[in-house]
Amino acid sequence: GRLMLRSLLSKNPISNTAMPSFYRNIIFRACDLKGSHLYPREKIYDDVKKEMGFDFDKDWMKCKLGDLGLVEDGDDCYNKKLTKETFFTVLLQKQVVNERSIALSALSIGLTLESRVDIHGMFQFMPEEAFSKIIFATTR
Repeated sequence: GRLMLRSLLSKNPISNTAMPSFYRNIIFRACDLKGSHLYPREKIYDDVKKEMGFDFDKDWMKCKLGDLGLVEDGDDCYNKKLTKETFFTVLLQKQVVNERSIALSALSIGLTLESRVDIHGMFQFMPEEAFSKIIFATTR
């Protein structure tokens, strides 16, 4: 996180392969996982599908969350099917964010110097395309 902050402060772009756009939107822009006008559900799904391999066209996407090992036995969601709705309400939060909470927290703490730098305020309302062009460099 602090290395990324140092890159930002010295106007050096960060490689776009360093962080998938899904996590960029969560960490830099404080986007809501439920979807909003800043980061709509369709874009969230497309990012996660592209970067993490989830695909609703696959047969296993109609299985129960518990059968897929995505929730533990006894969890309220154990018998729910994996649908687009449970993707946003259960899978993203439990598997993609909670499972990586230590790493995401460390990145956030480093980027904000323990909340002394308002990264979210700087980038939250900026369009994603502009934000990505300013901060992340593409390789050719």
